[in-house]
Amino acid sequence: MVFSAFVLLAAVLGRVGHLYADPSYDELYHILAAQSWLTDGSLRLHQGSYERTPIFTALTGWMFWLAGEPNLAMARLPGVLFGSLGAAAAALWSRQVAGPAVGWIVAFFVVFWPSGIQLSQTIRFYTLHGLLFFVAAVAVYQLFAPRRKAATRLALTLVALTAVLSAKLFQDSTLVGVLGLAIWAAGFVALPILLRLRYRMVILVILSALLLAAVAAAFASGMLASIWAKYTISPWGRDVTAYHRVFSRFYPAVWSLTPLLAILALRSFPRPAAFCTTLVVVGLIVHSFAGVQNVRYIYYLTPFLFTLWAMGLAVLVPALARMMQRALRGFRGPLGHGRAPQFALAFIACFALVTQDAIPASVKLMLGRFAVPLARVADWSEARPQVERLVDDGALIVTNDDLSALYYLGGFDVVFSNNWLPEMNNTEFARDPRTGRPLISDPASLRALVRAYPHGAFVVSVEWWKQWPKNNSIGALLQAFDVPGVSLSTQRAGPVWILRWQGPAPGADDDASRAVRAIVDPGKWAR
Repeated sequence: MVFSAFVLLAAVLGRVGHLYADPSYDELYHILAAQSWLTDGSLRLHQGSYERTPIFTALTGWMFWLAGEPNLAMARLPGVLFGSLGAAAAALWSRQVAGPAVGWIVAFFVVFWPSGIQLSQTIRFYTLHGLLFFVAAVAVYQLFAPRRKAATRLALTLVALTAVLSAKLFQDSTLVGVLGLAIWAAGFVALPILLRLRYRMVILVILSALLLAAVAAAFASGMLASIWAKYTISPWGRDVTAYHRVFSRFYPAVWSLTPLLAILALRSFPRPAAFCTTLVVVGLIVHSFAGVQNVRYIYYLTPFLFTLWAMGLAVLVPALARMMQRALRGFRGPLGHGRAPQFALAFIACFALVTQDAIPASVKLMLGRFAVPLARVADWSEARPQVERLVDDGALIVTNDDLSALYYLGGFDVVFSNNWLPEMNNTEFARDPRTGRPLISDPASLRALVRAYPHGAFVVSVEWWKQWPKNNSIGALLQAFDVPGVSLSTQRAGPVWILRWQGPAPGADDDASRAVRAIVDPGKWAR
């Protein structure tokens, strides 16, 4: 009890440094939709609706109601609570299944966990999803423990089902975790039982045939193709090395030893190590080859990786300490006498800790400073007067950041972005159901807007303008404004560039321009 309370308190204290930070892009989905929920019970976002995880959006709205205003710190408190509870639960479970040493090592990992600290202060559902999946996974682990009473197994089954179905409401990636649980149950629970049966070969052949038949049926029906298409879709491109690079950066020494630590853990803690190894290996492989990679997508798996590391370190570190003591015992000089070997080992341990980037990054985040993975967010408020004057003059407002434009400026007409939803099929000028406004990503489409509208402005963040040339042609973007009779002027307002174009009214009168106006005009922003 004392151990759990200590870890919980440490996790909470380390997860409140950025409660008052400006909102990030994804947070704005819940912030804006929650204000609509408070007003009329809808999930309205500009002219669309944000339907993802409505329960969490309602929770955000409820926190606003408790605060009496849209208070960001208040809305972030549930994430702090869920993240801290998940951290304490991971440390407590590892202590129960592998001993106090492993529990304390896991406690250290979950307290100094950069992405855990960041996501716990983000108005998003990742920490809640991680907590729910952890409950489901531990319930499954306990369900198959030996010598369980029938009533206990029934209760654990209900807990596991409830938790996993609740987790699925927030993230489809829950199914990846379920796959890992199923493989563990099949390989480490069912298979050993099956191998002890008299007719094991016959049963294995029948089960294999049934599995092949199910796969063939799913392939023939098109189900596998549909799953594969959803699994691999990406507006930004796949990066199969993303998670390897993340762990290599934040935990270079430990990550490089992961295979060795897994072997040591499996030797000394076979059951929990097999459980954690299966979840981590299956999860990292599936997520690495998915269409999109981000450290937040593996938040729910990371506590099991920490537990695997901790079990391996609990075996490796004492062995290394004994080896070092033997090596230093015959060492000539001060290192071979008195407590010098202990001090040498302490120095080696401290050096190993400070070279893990996760620790300085976590300390910075705890102190309210910015560090990867938390990025500073630009406040666009300074640009609002200029943009409002443009709107009053009838200008079309195009922006690279639809949510910042809504939150800081009050609206927009068209978004220039790669933030496609699958159902939009990367179709230029398709309406984004989240905001209800057209989305484009091709400079040719921006040029079509410049031709169709005699007066408009491209409102972009300075940071986006710096990043664009890294993967795209700045010349192609500027050519969008190279239209006969159109002049271009630029103005900076804080962290925002305003590229204003002015041409002959009423704009081009060809079929293409009329088609563009037919799409964009309905709902055009008028302040």
